[in-house]
Amino acid sequence: MGIKLFIALAAAFLIYHLVQLIKRGANKTSGQEPKAAVDTVQCRHCGVYLPRSEAVGSDDELYCSSQHLEAHKEKRP
Repeated sequence: MGIKLFIALAAAFLIYHLVQLIKRGANKTSGQEPKAAVDTVQCRHCGVYLPRSEAVGSDDELYCSSQHLEAHKEKRP
């Protein structure tokens, strides 16, 4: 009687963990596509990083805002 109970509990334990493993595997491959990397640049005035699409200025000198663009222009001799 004790051996049968032990085997039944072991089988239930294994089945439970196999089901959990299958569920986790299904969640990982549920059609979620990885997010695309965003090209970031650094503001030449304050050093903050921001997406290139939100930057102000030319390719050589990019800023996080028009205020920083103007402030940097005023600093130049």
